[in-house]
Amino acid sequence: MASAEFEYLGECLTFSNLTYEAALLDVGSCTFDINILDEYAKPKYMRRMSTIIVIKENGTCVWFGPMANQTGDYEDLDGYITVTGYSWLYYFKFRNTNKSQIYSQVQQSAIAWDLINTSQSETNGTLLITQGLNPTSMLRDRTYETYEIAEALTNLANVINGFDFGFEPVLDSDGRLSSVLFNVYYPTKGSVREDLGKLEMGINVSSVSWTTISELYNTVIVEGSGTGIPLIYESSDPSSQQAYTRIEGYEKASDVSEYDTLQKKGETLLNENKVEGYRLNLIIMPSSTLNKSGLEVGDTVICNLKIGNHLEFINRKARVKSIPASVDNEGVKTISLEVEIYG
Repeated sequence: MASAEFEYLGECLTFSNLTYEAALLDVGSCTFDINILDEYAKPKYMRRMSTIIVIKENGTCVWFGPMANQTGDYEDLDGYITVTGYSWLYYFKFRNTNKSQIYSQVQQSAIAWDLINTSQSETNGTLLITQGLNPTSMLRDRTYETYEIAEALTNLANVINGFDFGFEPVLDSDGRLSSVLFNVYYPTKGSVREDLGKLEMGINVSSVSWTTISELYNTVIVEGSGTGIPLIYESSDPSSQQAYTRIEGYEKASDVSEYDTLQKKGETLLNENKVEGYRLNLIIMPSSTLNKSGLEVGDTVICNLKIGNHLEFINRKARVKSIPASVDNEGVKTISLEVEIYG
């Protein structure tokens, strides 16, 4: 554990029921239980948003973020606290842009970094983040008016020719968290992991659950910001309309004031939602080498799955969006993969 100023608080080894999840372009989480009589149950270790949770495996930091919530039970002089933490992006759900923050033809990675750095330059606002990977990519126009920064970052990333981003821990020579890098990946983070083989039921996957993820619309209407004549982009996909009937989607893009940018956002929404999409939750078998494969969010895996008479994904590429992990009280780690497949 560490404080928000990265003052080392100690190493807690008495936790139980540990789970943690890395997520791509979203807030990850972790939970664990600790006995209420434990040394680390004391208030100085349990300061919300100030205490930093660092989860390490074989000396490597696999998850880190602020302690956010606690629940507990106490009876007959005994009890447990359940601690919940969230990844570094969580801080920016409680940070806003300035009242008027305008960017005209600025590199999208530079916009992202400026949003972060401007925020942490405010009084008592430091999060000890420094700029990491900063590839040249696309010029963007953006206008923000007291806008949540976490949402601004994800919206900026989720456009055609957008980018991925993430927060990387930096450890000192003693293996303690010392700072955080903000990395931008263009065009995307991760690689195709053909070295892992195919994901198959009974081979390395024990069970599959799924949900449809796209809103499924084939006509998109996006309204931008501005005064006077409304800034609106509309587009349709005839093939999808013929397959599903006409389904309309509307979105208000209050951070977009240029038509070209609005058009790119609309094209992205239409491309993502005009075909069926699935998010699969794959429970990885404990004996599988996937549990120690170094797989990361953003990587692409190959699925070879036949799910009864309902779904079939043969030799299909699927992108890893999150990796939930759990560690039992004997220290055995198992993971599941949440992946997305379209079409």
